[in-house]
Amino acid sequence: MGLATIVQPSWGSGAYADRNRTDRRTGGAAVRKIGSWSTLLIIACFSVAAARPARADTVGWTDWTSYTNGATTGSATGSISSLGITLTYSGEVEGYNATTPSWTPSTSYAGGSIANAPPAADGALVLFGAQGATDTVTFSAPVVDPTLAVWSLGEGSLPASFVFTPSEPFTIEAGGPSSEYGGSSLYVCADNADAVCGEEGNGTIQLDGTFSSITWTNPGYENYYDFTIGAAGLASAAADPPSDPVPEPSSLLQLGVGVLGLAAFSLKRKCLA
Repeated sequence: MGLATIVQPSWGSGAYADRNRTDRRTGGAAVRKIGSWSTLLIIACFSVAAARPARADTVGWTDWTSYTNGATTGSATGSISSLGITLTYSGEVEGYNATTPSWTPSTSYAGGSIANAPPAADGALVLFGAQGATDTVTFSAPVVDPTLAVWSLGEGSLPASFVFTPSEPFTIEAGGPSSEYGGSSLYVCADNADAVCGEEGNGTIQLDGTFSSITWTNPGYENYYDFTIGAAGLASAAADPPSDPVPEPSSLLQLGVGVLGLAAFSLKRKCLA
């Protein structure tokens, strides 16, 4: 009996090859579909994150109700009605402006996390600086992120400054010219990171943290500049979590990645079936 002829299967043709080609095509389509889905999902996540506006707080500004002049022993009192608190000020007081500054244009004083400029009707305290005073504002209840609005600090050839303590970190939230004298934004002093300088400077400074009082000095003389102070919230209110928190962009991205992973797993099972 002769040897039987063994016929090798042709892997390049027939039903097996057709299935192989079909699997490859299906797998390629699945990969392309996963890639398309992932691209669209990532774009959507970043679009949502980018569209989410930065939070800007409505600041309650001080309505100054009384003051006493003094180079180092001046004083003033006021209230922030939106927060239901009072405050006292001690240090240098050279006067009180009832309707000036106008705190306009508003873009010079409202920006970043500050939604609103001070109203002119609430008035402002006048400083000269270089009087040897330590200026202190004390709140009747602790506040979160108190804000100083400063008008006409320094002039072109004569810079002036507010010098805070290292325990009072701050952010300059807005700045620009005033309607009265023009000028420019406040800036962090080149020789002291705890100080804010101005050369006809205007803007708002937000101190970062919870404070029962804040203290600063004004070592440079200039005739004259104004300030007022406000806050957006009390420390007691900040301790309560928001009732309906908005997801942060990172949370949205993590959610998108999770959905993408489930979609990829589902398609993989279909391809292997």
